[in-house]
Formats: sequence, C-alpha cells, structure tokens
Amino acid sequence: MRRHALVAVLIATAALTSFAATAGAAQTKKAGPIKACVFLTYDDVISSGIVKMTAASASGIKGTFELTGKGFKTTIPFTVGKNDVGLTSFPISVTETIKITITLASTPPKTRIITVKVNPNSQLNQSGCTPT
Repeated sequence: MRRHALVAVLIATAALTSFAATAGAAQTKKAGPIKACVFLTYDDVISSGIVKMTAASASGIKGTFELTGKGFKTTIPFTVGKNDVGLTSFPISVTETIKITITLASTPPKTRIITVKVNPNSQLNQSGCTPT
C-alpha cells in the first residue's frame, strides 16, 4: 500500500512539473509592430537624443536600444512600460548619422531600425515622430 502511495505522489509531481512548464510557455508575449521616433535637442551646454518606441500589447517585454555610429556602439536594455512605451536618451557629441536598432524579446521577436542624421547646428530635429 505504501508503495502505491509513493508511485501516486511521483506521478502527481511529474504531472505538476509538466503543467508548470506548459503554463510558463503559454505566457509568452506577442507584441504589435514597433513604432518609433527620435527627438534631437541642441543647446550650448548639452546636446541629447531621445528615442521613444511604442508597440501594442508590449507591456512588460524586455528589449534593447542599440545605438551605432562612427566609432561607437552602445546597447541599452529596457523593459516596456505599462503604457506600451519604451524610452531612452543618449548624449550627442558629433555631426554624423546614427543607426538605432530597437529589439523586443516578444514572440516572435520584433525589430525596428531608424537612421538619424545628427546636426548640432539645428535647434530641434525629429525623425519619424508621429510615431510612425
């Protein structure tokens, strides 16, 4: 009798483990297309860029902003906020073209690439800020 109880406990444990693994897999997040824009601001002291991304149903999904340009490459991790928005900022030091790659770890993964020309002689520059 004791052996039957042990076998029953082992079967129940295996079933619960299988259920937990399946439940975890079912919780993967599907996000809508990434919409993004870049704001570039310039003044005498600090110049900076702000990248804003939105994606429907992306709340809580982890992602990265990858900024690349002549002589630099920076990756900034983030988690999409409750309002389906992710933001980052970066300093601007030279006139050049910057490529911004936004990646979400959704199912399937989503990626959006924006190329922005940085021009410190402008007062304000926007790229795709409807957002598109």
